[in-house]
Amino acid sequence: MRLCGHRWRRRSGSSPTPTASRCRRAACAGGLSSPSRGRHIRLVGSPCSSRGATALAFGCLADGGDAEWSLLAQRGIIDDLLGARFASPEDIAARLGAGGFALRGRHCHGIVARGAESAAELAARAQRAGAAVVAARVGDDDVALLSLPSSLLLSDALAARIVGPARTVFVGPAAEDVRGLLASLRAARDLAVSDRSESGPRVRRVDDRPLERFVASLRDDQRLLAHSARMLAPVVAYDDERRGDLLDVLSALVAHPGNRSAAAAASHLSRSVFYQRLAVIGEMLEVDLDDGETLAALHLALLARRSAVPVT
Repeated sequence: MRLCGHRWRRRSGSSPTPTASRCRRAACAGGLSSPSRGRHIRLVGSPCSSRGATALAFGCLADGGDAEWSLLAQRGIIDDLLGARFASPEDIAARLGAGGFALRGRHCHGIVARGAESAAELAARAQRAGAAVVAARVGDDDVALLSLPSSLLLSDALAARIVGPARTVFVGPAAEDVRGLLASLRAARDLAVSDRSESGPRVRRVDDRPLERFVASLRDDQRLLAHSARMLAPVVAYDDERRGDLLDVLSALVAHPGNRSAAAAASHLSRSVFYQRLAVIGEMLEVDLDDGETLAALHLALLARRSAVPVT
């Protein structure tokens, strides 16, 4: 079957129908192959671009397409944001806009929800609360972008209601543009990685962690990355060569300053083993781990390293 110069190829099932002009315009930018309800439809046009494919998926969804288009499009945007795989902020803004996700004049956040639940359910709750949402499962967590009306703030109660019961949610700072949204999402993920406690459902905000927010704002500053690499190099090399856990021990130490019993518990080590690890780290780095300035510098180095390493 041929329509408007583009070939709609049907392999099985009923004849595909272009749902609206938006779907046809997006098809001109590229193709997208999507399995759907037992059939496989392939749109063949000019060479496929991620922007065209995602716009097509969102456009077809908005005009009555099935949810699988949406899942593909949303996962693609999340992956491209986290991997910084986009030509320009305008590219991501266009893809978000195709799905009804606005940035200007809205309260936008990146969030991470811990726990086993479908990202589709999180998205459905966000929509019922009046938010536009892009959500996907990434690793063991749900990752989402939220866009709320200017009259609706993302309170702790609303964040907890969106992610569902018995889940911890990590909320990134408010954003007004694509770069801010990327920083918000990354900061929320960094906070989630640093907090693996099992103290029950909570709402944790990057805004309440000023050092983590500071590091997130300087994520691409080469001086900060150089400080991290230089200060942690011996520990990183040790862990790489011996499959060690010294970085984890050091992270637990700076997360629980002044309470080494809690730090040992967070490391899942006995106190005696934890203290042995600290002695190795102190000797290796030639520093005093009881010195406040040293711990602050190490904390900064660890946060910078975490923010620079992609989380999968």
